[in-house]
Amino acid sequence: METYILIMMKFKKTFILLALFLLSIVNNTANALEESLKESCNNNNYMKACSMLALFYLEEDGPLEQDVSKALKLFKKACNGNWASGCHNAGYMYNAGIGVEKDLYEAKWYYQKACREGYPRSCADLAIFYIEGYAVEKDDFKAVEFAEKSCDGDFGQGCHILGGLYERGMGVRKNLCSSLHFYGKACDIKFSAGCSNYARVLDITKSDC
Repeated sequence: METYILIMMKFKKTFILLALFLLSIVNNTANALEESLKESCNNNNYMKACSMLALFYLEEDGPLEQDVSKALKLFKKACNGNWASGCHNAGYMYNAGIGVEKDLYEAKWYYQKACREGYPRSCADLAIFYIEGYAVEKDDFKAVEFAEKSCDGDFGQGCHILGGLYERGMGVRKNLCSSLHFYGKACDIKFSAGCSNYARVLDITKSDC
């Protein structure tokens, strides 16, 4: 019995040491990752690295300690370096009030820069801003313009928004066939709401398009 207890104690000690060893590897890997991205971001001005590091700081259960204020600062740095996704993510943080007070005007500014840099998700968000009047006067024509840019960039939500604008005749002449086309494109890009709306409008048009 005594021998069995000693064996179990040794096994338990070995297990604890192994767990601590694996934990140190994970921590060292995380530290190495953080330092590598910092080096690329700060010294090599590699904006993608700045944006990637920011995303790690946003993760609640990621390899690095969560720090949303660092994340926002890095997204802004990436945006200033003309990295479009950095602009979009900074805009999203202001839009959702993540780590900062919600500010739709700031969100709009970052979305506009990201859209100009060819980031279609931001163009879709701007379309919504103009439809709803968030930080801008409502303008259906502007909504169409940004939805078209988003859809041209093969972003499913942008195509879906455009389909809705054509269906309701907002900023464009009402045209169910055009609506069907853009809902269908949204569906093809795997935006699920596009599929259901495509089926609905198809039933209305009776395949006359």
